[in-house]
Amino acid sequence: MAPSAAKASVFLSVVSIKKIFCKGKFYSNHFKSIELAFTLLLFFEVVELVLSLEKSVSQSMHIQLEILSLIFFYNKAYSEETKNVRLPRKFPDKSL
Repeated sequence: MAPSAAKASVFLSVVSIKKIFCKGKFYSNHFKSIELAFTLLLFFEVVELVLSLEKSVSQSMHIQLEILSLIFFYNKAYSEETKNVRLPRKFPDKSL
């Protein structure tokens, strides 16, 4: 499986797990589910890095840069401003 396909399958599995099992009961903050997806993606990137160390140096450097960019994006996206945001459980109906 290609790395991009693996990342897409991880993201879709996290979304489906949240929809099937959580049903909004565990998280009142929707940023927590996105944080879970980022954490799983970062975990699989680290596993991919460990497996690529024996293949080639350039591929492992590429994966290290991916992990570094994920960490920087994670820190920027989940700063203190977003941790205290509460979204309503049900959004208002906009149908007329």
